Amino acid sequence: VVICLLAWLVVYVWGAMAVFPRALKPPKIDNMETATDRQLKKYIQYLKHFLQRLISNPNLGDDNCLKVTNALSQLEGASATDRTGMQNLITTIEENHIKPVLKTLDAAAAKQVRDSMRDIMVGVTLSPYKSADLLIVLYRNLVMVVRIVKVYRVRPALSEQFGIFSDI
Repeated sequence: VVICLLAWLVVYVWGAMAVFPRALKPPKIDNMETATDRQLKKYIQYLKHFLQRLISNPNLGDDNCLKVTNALSQLEGASATDRTGMQNLITTIEENHIKPVLKTLDAAAAKQVRDSMRDIMVGVTLSPYKSADLLIVLYRNLVMVVRIVKVYRVRPALSEQFGIFSDI
């Protein structure tokens, strides 16, 4: 019964994560100051896709959605001919628009972690059976992972999912 419950839980977690797209992979740039024009253009395209995903995130408030929309319009309206201008635009978008929005999502994810840890502590404290403690911890940690994925609306890569499961 326990093995069936654990198998169901793993299938539930993977099914819940499969709804969301994989995380975008940024283009490899060792140093932004020495990046070529082509690398900067690819990075700007990456930022556009990243911002488009952020706009559809319901966990952001109206203020943050406005920041993301403004950043996206700046990227789409920018000319990609001036190398220094592209570098400044990338830095401005990341510092003034993306980081504050991600702080909001990080705070929501941290709340999910705190709530899950609280529930685990209460469940383990009140549980009269030591064998049930393990199930409580596994279940709440996996549900916490699903909730964090729902906050960011991005699923980790398969290798990262295995890493998460092995950590739990």
